[in-house]
Amino acid sequence: RKTNNRTIDNDSITNATTMPADTAPLVRRPKAGPPAAKKSPCSKFNPFKKYAALKVLGMFLAAYIATMTFSPLGAIGSFGGFVSPNGLIVDPASQSRTDAGLVLWNGTLRPIIADSALQMFCLGVSRCSAFFLYPSLVLVFTTKFRATMEMIAQSPFGMFTYDDLHELHVFCGWMCVLDGTIHTALHTLRWILQGNVHLLWSTR
Repeated sequence: RKTNNRTIDNDSITNATTMPADTAPLVRRPKAGPPAAKKSPCSKFNPFKKYAALKVLGMFLAAYIATMTFSPLGAIGSFGGFVSPNGLIVDPASQSRTDAGLVLWNGTLRPIIADSALQMFCLGVSRCSAFFLYPSLVLVFTTKFRATMEMIAQSPFGMFTYDDLHELHVFCGWMCVLDGTIHTALHTLRWILQGNVHLLWSTR
């Protein structure tokens, strides 16, 4: 057989020896690294690192209600200011209303008495948790208004919306669960400390 102007004997090809396997050059394989850590089933959904704008809005609302609640009595006019000169929230005009857990504010009875430091803490956290929740409470519904959200997405306001509305819906749902639990638990604890737990179902 002629190859590249050279004649190769078929017998030399047949009788050619092959290199034994144990003398073949070694191929270095990369060292195996440590075993990969098992991923949590929740690793695909970690929205608590997202939605900074939503959290900032919630914190702004929480700061607002904290200011309205813990300002001195009458300091903000008709908008708020419930703390009496003794540093607690009581009804200065009626001890009986204070004992019942109620304060008369702008003609309305409000169940926001807090006559100890622990009750002040419970009231503050429960009210702040409610106002922090309001943006999520709105979005947990509006994220499923598909026609409305599509219309917004096609408008100039679309640049401010989120891409994955279902993930946002799930995030807002979890916020409702967590904040709602905190809000209810601390209001209930405050009323238990006062002996006015009936306010849980007798007021709104």
